[in-house]
Amino acid sequence: MASLRAVQVIYEAVTLEPSAFRTRFPITHMHNAFPRPEFSPSLGGMSNEQHLGTFSSARIANGIVFTSGKVGLTEEGKRPERFDDEVRAAIADLESTLIECGSGLDLLNQVHCILSDMENFDEFDRIYKELIPAPAPPRFTHGGALVQDFRFEIVGIASVRAAD
Repeated sequence: MASLRAVQVIYEAVTLEPSAFRTRFPITHMHNAFPRPEFSPSLGGMSNEQHLGTFSSARIANGIVFTSGKVGLTEEGKRPERFDDEVRAAIADLESTLIECGSGLDLLNQVHCILSDMENFDEFDRIYKELIPAPAPPRFTHGGALVQDFRFEIVGIASVRAAD
């Protein structure tokens, strides 16, 4: 039944006029494009010297927050020396972005993590278990090269907190 409803929604979306589509499927866009003139922990924390491309920090669509990849930076906009500090800073940045969007780590629906060196997996996993509230969301973790020698990146998809 759910798959039939999904097909109906997709059909409706592709057959609507653009103005009707925007009304039926509202999208809130939080544009926090890089570079930034100064460090801003709540918006992703990049300095002018660390241009990673132009993209949004997060986007909200139909009550779901989709974040861009979050990397760990110090308040000076530098990558921390220690791997554990980099992971903690990236998760803190993810949390700040989610809170700004009306969500939080407790509302994560899925997480995607990238490690530049899978030898760091056990240390990452220990920190992740410490910082991400139970029950932990589904997580996809893999190894891969990251820009500017970062060792860790995290992407989150979360629900917007329901109004009281």
